[in-house]
Amino acid sequence: IPEDAVLTPYSELAAAYAHAPSQVRVGLNGIVTHDRIGRILASEWRRTIPYRGYKLEYFETMYILGMLRETRLSFSVGDGMEFIPALCGHKPPELAVEYEADPGSLETLLSFEYLPTNMIHRLMLELKDSLELACVWYSGALFQQMDTGVSAVVRQRDNTIQICVRGTNDWHRPNGYLGQIRQMLIDDAKRLDLGRPESTVVYKMGH
Repeated sequence: IPEDAVLTPYSELAAAYAHAPSQVRVGLNGIVTHDRIGRILASEWRRTIPYRGYKLEYFETMYILGMLRETRLSFSVGDGMEFIPALCGHKPPELAVEYEADPGSLETLLSFEYLPTNMIHRLMLELKDSLELACVWYSGALFQQMDTGVSAVVRQRDNTIQICVRGTNDWHRPNGYLGQIRQMLIDDAKRLDLGRPESTVVYKMGH
């Protein structure tokens, strides 16, 4: 943002629209162009504010994106592109069911008294380097450790987070990755004053 830029009084309102769960789903797997984001926010302003002549400036869009990134609600995925988990579709892929049904996968449930709906979105941003953008949805995602062959499907169901992890070789066991994800979620919940969850290990025939 230029040092001499003056943000309009409506900038924070635009950020609120970007956060809103009622926002129209416009992205492919949550990926949206910066230009598209600017047009969405501008259209919301024109619809709700009796100042029809206002045009959203580029630096204002970037300011709002900066707020989203600072609050761990989005991250850049390339030139002019942004990943916003809240814009993902709601239908989980078949892969999510496969991981849950796999008798060889390790599964743990973290149950809280209360969870905000974007808890899983925060994890997506924390583990963005291993996030598979081709396999994300509003309440879950696939994470891959390419160097170890270990992968995990993590999904949020109401106040419970389900972690299913599986590996492809004996050199890299999935329990280490499960423990890492579990601890990241517990630490994040602590920062948000959500309390410590009840942890349940789901025993399967393959173990």
